[in-house]
Amino acid sequence: MAIGNKCTWKDCQEIAVHPQLDKFKREWANLCDTHHRELESRFDSMDPKKMLSGWALAKSEESRKRDIEGMTKGAMAILKMFGEKK
Repeated sequence: MAIGNKCTWKDCQEIAVHPQLDKFKREWANLCDTHHRELESRFDSMDPKKMLSGWALAKSEESRKRDIEGMTKGAMAILKMFGEKK
């Protein structure tokens, strides 16, 4: 499943040529050459703040929605678990 032709880096309009896949082979970003190098540089730095900000800037809207859905399901499961213990 391709996210699109546009780079998913925040506010970038360049053509995307570097898909980024998660462990389930789902595309979470697709970057232009410039932002692909930028993301690699941030990860190579081993600086957690740079790594996390690069990851956040690179993520596609579709990937963000998947994350929110997963977090919502997890929160609901936790709430249900605590509700059942009353």
